[in-house]
Order: sequence, then structure tokens, then C-alpha cells
Amino acid sequence: MALQKIRIIIADDHALYRDGISMLLAKEPDFQIIASAHDGKELVEKVIEFAPEIAIVDLSMPEMGGVHAIEEIIRKSETKCLAHSTYTTHYSMMEAIGAGAMGYVGKNAQRGEISEAIRAIVSGEPYYCKASAETLSKAIAKKRFHPSFHNPSFSEKEIRILFLIAQEKSNKEISAEMFLSFRTIEGIRSSLLSKMNVKTSTGMIVYALKNNTIMTY
Repeated sequence: MALQKIRIIIADDHALYRDGISMLLAKEPDFQIIASAHDGKELVEKVIEFAPEIAIVDLSMPEMGGVHAIEEIIRKSETKCLAHSTYTTHYSMMEAIGAGAMGYVGKNAQRGEISEAIRAIVSGEPYYCKASAETLSKAIAKKRFHPSFHNPSFSEKEIRILFLIAQEKSNKEISAEMFLSFRTIEGIRSSLLSKMNVKTSTGMIVYALKNNTIMTY
């Protein structure tokens, strides 16, 4: 039986980088690079023409920026988008995620992360490279827990635990800090994952930033 390949379009306005990524991904037996684009407008046109499973989208492109291109792709097709950028600020990440990107990989990501991201996204899992996950964690860690903030979807205890998770504290450390049993912390973490419909701590952090679940004061 022939291997079912993941069909990919790559968009980047730098031809040398675009060609380099294409050559790298073409070595993967389950990937097929079917087209490339040098700007957002061309990317959207080619996505509509070729209907790939994945579009790798540089955020800084002429004609139509990457964020706008992602919005158009999500609106007009079933193609899933992986944002790819030199920038790893939480602002650029949240723009891309808000537009509909299912993942974010910085251009300084570790070798192999972009391949991992593609496979994860095709299987329906969001993916954030190590550098972007750390940036998102720091974005929340710099905020301060607001004990009077009320979100009807979450209890004060859940929001406090989410804040500590963003600070990369383990269940054991959270248990000691909140004077709750390890099993209780595990249960609340599991409940948070379910409520947010995510599967990882990074997914929880993205949800928190997008929905202002943790606020500053």
C-alpha cells in the first residue's frame, strides 16, 4: 500500500529560505511539497487551487501579510496553517493563533520541530515549538494573580493553579504551595484540560492568553 503523504505549501518571501525548507521537508517520506508562494496573496490562491493539508505561513510577507493570509485560508478552505516566523514575541504568536493557525514554529526552532509540528497539526493537535512555548509561559508568568478577578467558567482555585502551571511549577510544587493534596491538583489540572478542550500545558497557556483568563493588576 502506498504511503499517504501530507501535501504541503510553503510561503516565504525569501526564496533562499523557502527553498531550504522545501528541500529539508522533501526528505521526509510522508511529506510532499506541492507548491510554494512568495507572498500572502499568492499563497491563498495556491491553497484554493491545490487544497493541501498544510500551509506553512511566514508572518512577514508583502502583498498580504501572513496573519491576513491565515484568516483567508481558514475562511476559504480546509487547509490547516502552521505559522512560521523570525519573531517569537507572544504578540505575534497570539495574532497568528487568533487568525486560526494551529501551530507556531520560530525560524530559530530546533531541527525537526517543523516536521513534528506538521504531523501534529494534521492529526488535529496544536503545536508550539519549544521557544514559542517558553515565550507564552513567560507572558503569563509576568502577570500577577488577581484574586478578585471572576471568570464564570473557572473557579478562583482553578485560575490560581493555571497561573502556577504557567510558571512551570510541577504538580508537587503546586500541591505544597496551595496546601492541597497531589491527587487534588492532578484532578484540577485534568479538569482544566477538559474545560479548555486542550491536551497540554502549552495549550492551556494559549487558551488563557486568548481568553484573558489571567489578568494583571
